[in-house]
Amino acid sequence: MNEIRTVTLELLRHGSPHNQLLSPLTEYLALCGNYPAVTVRLPFEHQQLVVRLNAMSYQDSQDTRRLQLVDTARLLAQVLSEVPGLIAELSDSTGTGPPLTHLRLIQSASELALVPFELAVGPEGFPGAGQPLVLQSQSPLCVTREMRSSVPPNFQWPREPRILFAAAAPPGFDPVPLEAHLLALRRAIDPWVEKQADGRARAKEIKEHLRVIPRATVGSILDACRAEKITHLHILAHGARVPGRDESYGLVLHKDGDPGAVDIIDGSRLSPVFRTYQDRGSFTLFSPTVVTIAACEGANQGSVLGAGSSSVAHALHTAGIPLVVASQFPLSYAGSVLLTEVLYDGLWRTKDPRMLLNDLRWQLKARFPDTHDWASLVAYAALPADLSEQFEELRVTRAYDQFVTAMSYLSRVTGSLLGSPVLAAAEARKRRRQATKMLQTAVKRFRELLEDTPLENADQRATLYELLGMADKWYAKILYSREAPDQRPQAAQPGRIRSLLTTARHHYSLSSRIGPGTSYAVVQELALAAVLEGADVATKQWWSDKWVMARVRGENALDHPLGSVGRSLLDFGEELSDLLELYLLGLLLPAPSQHAHFLELAKENGRRLVRDYADQFPDLLEGTRDQLGHYTDWYNIYNPTLQRLAQPAQELIDLLST
Repeated sequence: MNEIRTVTLELLRHGSPHNQLLSPLTEYLALCGNYPAVTVRLPFEHQQLVVRLNAMSYQDSQDTRRLQLVDTARLLAQVLSEVPGLIAELSDSTGTGPPLTHLRLIQSASELALVPFELAVGPEGFPGAGQPLVLQSQSPLCVTREMRSSVPPNFQWPREPRILFAAAAPPGFDPVPLEAHLLALRRAIDPWVEKQADGRARAKEIKEHLRVIPRATVGSILDACRAEKITHLHILAHGARVPGRDESYGLVLHKDGDPGAVDIIDGSRLSPVFRTYQDRGSFTLFSPTVVTIAACEGANQGSVLGAGSSSVAHALHTAGIPLVVASQFPLSYAGSVLLTEVLYDGLWRTKDPRMLLNDLRWQLKARFPDTHDWASLVAYAALPADLSEQFEELRVTRAYDQFVTAMSYLSRVTGSLLGSPVLAAAEARKRRRQATKMLQTAVKRFRELLEDTPLENADQRATLYELLGMADKWYAKILYSREAPDQRPQAAQPGRIRSLLTTARHHYSLSSRIGPGTSYAVVQELALAAVLEGADVATKQWWSDKWVMARVRGENALDHPLGSVGRSLLDFGEELSDLLELYLLGLLLPAPSQHAHFLELAKENGRRLVRDYADQFPDLLEGTRDQLGHYTDWYNIYNPTLQRLAQPAQELIDLLST
């Protein structure tokens, strides 16, 4: 997978970060890479920039707005051209560089947050000279802002994301596009939400991923952030000047205790709301990883006088939120909806936020040419250096979660519709098509990830082959279970089912060969070989050799002390589960005198699972029971030569159920 190149430009000034107006006389120290530091000055007075920003806030004519956009972009290009290290860092003479360059603009002075660097065009020597830097395609660029030491650089991106959607439109303000934003968020989480016929069950399932506050107040947002670990916070509201502080902007929310009243909240009030202590768990501060603000002026710095003077986005990032996305100027309704669609669809599939921001700017420019929403977009970001590596692992995890959701729904739909006299045939077919489409989408995601994973990343490729094998195997079972019990041995789709089982076996074989992995892939390859070829496959030398190899590897793994070579308690439990199934398959070996011993070994593993894992990892026991269930209600029917494993498998299931 291609890496994102990072280029860092720091603009530093002596003195306090506040109470400084922009001036051509003010010197800033510019640092970029290992190149010598240079001094730069901004070519306008503070009030001159304020006038320009007013035009960009659609407060003048269209002609004036366009003129100010072009002229400001040109002046900012001159500033950037004074940093020779930046030109050298951004240039890619070979044209074979990474797909995206991330320009980190680190600032220490609050007045620089007023400057719309995202608007700058590329000066001579830069990629795409003369074009907007963030829109040129010669060397795609994502610009983010960052405050020095604002966020610890080594945080972990959340494994289980959860969105809080807070919307507000008090009386006296125009309605906000709440339904459009909610629909965009629902579409983003939909692949991870199991479809439920019952309304209450469906609402409960959705709430696991998305919570909505339609008339948001400071208190309601604080309560939600304290009650559960919100990882993504999306705010839809209006932006307005804070009363008594004409040059400061805040968000328009409903007032606590009086939803009909208005409460305009600035960044200093919102910071302790989003970064707060949890009502349960350890007494530590928790905050969302991502905050998106769909509001006008959410990143407008306004006044720079006073320590509390900053935009909402700037204040939240300074308080410790890693990624804050907002708009420096008025944001169109349509642009705010597109922002929600692009960011959350991508974030939920664990796409790199820098890629998403770049794509979002391009789409805003293409879809809404009469606005400058693309230049209004501001991203404050302090991302860990290993974000790309984290995302490689998380993409597989999220794809697996999507697959589990699809399989759960498909299994439930198939089970509830078999022989049901209540549902019409058309409704039954509709639900099956819906469930099958969910599964196909999840499997397609596995294949896409496999194509994007380089050959040298053997561990991840082995995991993806294992997941593809699992998907084919379970889908084959679903197809098989559709048939009436007396017709299953002569299933209506024997060719399709056998093809899926054969492909699953092949994927498990690839998984066990290219990566060290676990015993699981080998055990599943042996099991499917028996299903496809019959119990006599155990008499073949290759089968018995692989069985012995898997046993030795599994038992050796259990001999390592807990915590050695990165092995966790759950890793040990999974080895116990794999060995349990392997011992069960050992009953097929042409060694009857050993069968009782193998069964006792399997039962001993089962007792250890119950003793050590039933309380802490109940899902592990449930997964092991499901795996053994193949031998009692599918494998033994599809291939009757495996009937001898049904009773021992049932004994193990009963043991794991105590």
